Amino acid sequence: MAEYNIGTALRITAVFTDISGDAADPSVIKFKVNPPKGADEEYIYGTDTEVVRTGVGVYHFDLLLDEAGSWYYRWVGSGNVAKAFENIDDPIVVTESTFEDPL
Repeated sequence: MAEYNIGTALRITAVFTDISGDAADPSVIKFKVNPPKGADEEYIYGTDTEVVRTGVGVYHFDLLLDEAGSWYYRWVGSGNVAKAFENIDDPIVVTESTFEDPL
């Protein structure tokens, strides 16, 4: 498990494939993030500019790790490609800073 410092930006990528294993775009793409102390946040491709398509079936989100603790995320594709990925067993761990205001 990797540990990160507060203030690190981490690119999280998802690759969606159809039933045959070929890269394919779902009708709807959602990225959900659960920060250590905050409420879940949801971003939708085509509505929120933070979700970026870089190729057929390939999407990324640049997550700013601005809180210490364990972070979780989930990608959800629905419609013509229904697939979900999440890091429940491998949280992103952000360490405390010795600085009062690290950002």
